[in-house]
Amino acid sequence: MANLFRLSQFEEFQLWLDGLAAHHRHCGIPFGTQTAVILNRDFKEDVRTALQIVEDLIAMTQRMVAAELLQIREVDPAALANPGRDLRKQFRQYKNYARGIDDLVVFWDFLENYRALSLSMLRLPTVSRPEFKALTYMFTEQMNRFNRSESSAYLRKKLYDWQFKQVLEKDILRNVNLQGSREIMERLFLDFFSLLCMVHYMRDEMRRRFPFRKLMSLFMHLNFACRKFLKLLEDSRKYLSQSYPEVADNLLDISMALKMEMRRVFSGELRDLESQKKIDVVYGQMQNALGMMLNAFQESFINLAHILNPAFNEFEIFEELGRRHRESTALLNGLNEVYRAVATDSQEAVNEERYQEVKQTLEHFRNTAMRFLFFKDWSTFEQFSEELDKATPDERVFVLHRLAVYLSTLIGEVQKRTVLSKVIQDARANQQKTV
Repeated sequence: MANLFRLSQFEEFQLWLDGLAAHHRHCGIPFGTQTAVILNRDFKEDVRTALQIVEDLIAMTQRMVAAELLQIREVDPAALANPGRDLRKQFRQYKNYARGIDDLVVFWDFLENYRALSLSMLRLPTVSRPEFKALTYMFTEQMNRFNRSESSAYLRKKLYDWQFKQVLEKDILRNVNLQGSREIMERLFLDFFSLLCMVHYMRDEMRRRFPFRKLMSLFMHLNFACRKFLKLLEDSRKYLSQSYPEVADNLLDISMALKMEMRRVFSGELRDLESQKKIDVVYGQMQNALGMMLNAFQESFINLAHILNPAFNEFEIFEELGRRHRESTALLNGLNEVYRAVATDSQEAVNEERYQEVKQTLEHFRNTAMRFLFFKDWSTFEQFSEELDKATPDERVFVLHRLAVYLSTLIGEVQKRTVLSKVIQDARANQQKTV
């Protein structure tokens, strides 16, 4: 099955549009201890970030207009080589044949004007809050106008990928017959799918490049989308409480789990991230945040789907579950290997031979399976290694004992990963069938 979580051209365009709106709405101070905007703050960096997003939006708009014109006639190569004015000129020439994107081209003109205005603002010594707010008002008004336009509806319908809806009807909702309940659950899963697509895209964007401030705008939009989804969960739970009580109970569990993960992500991992100076720490915390949100959405989705259809096979939809199973298995094997090397009942001093064996095992783990561990746990292994290096032979036994306790806890947590327990359950079920 093809990757279901890949955004279409218009969905990617809409995501960055929403991200830019979130960037304007929060004035560039997300997830921090500071609750009020400092009036004397310089918004020049915020304008620069907005300009970078607008540059991407213009490039996406050009591609969509060019693709539409290609369906009408062969576009002049010179227009594609210089996709700005020439492409818009060709659009006006064939406007009667491409009326579906008329509003998109108008919005393109606005984006060009926004870019010119942003460039002129960046030439100023500073940008004040009222000046940035004026830019915000202008963008919000034009974005809302475009979102209500015929072009937006046309492109959304034309570029929508129907694969997931087919999977939803065939593999998840096939046993749900009550019409009102079926519509509610379909809306629920489609919003779940939208959030999963967003997190997958952000993670892939991080791997291709690392535009910190641009990605932070998508995190701000994700925060808003999650809060909106929590409201949908609550409304759906109330509606389904009589007809599908088991589903309603599960929705309550999902709501509580998502609130907890959102608190850990937006008030923990991303808190005051803009003030962090080390880029590797910033990257690691953002990566952790995306991993936590992806796990929360994915596990909640799978649990809800299994209630409606116990035979639902999540490995067919979530292709990366196989990779995550292999990575989790390698991590578990690596942790067990380290545990066997450090665990001991003896209180005697650790001689040099055994110390070198433990040191080599830890070094091998750091070079292989440790990359499958959460970034936040890496520093703990580094601390234990430093303690062992500095400890005397008599002190090493106590360091190893604490390391063994830490490893046993960590192994227990890794074993709880659903991607491992699911395979274990399937293996046991197959053994019972064989017997």
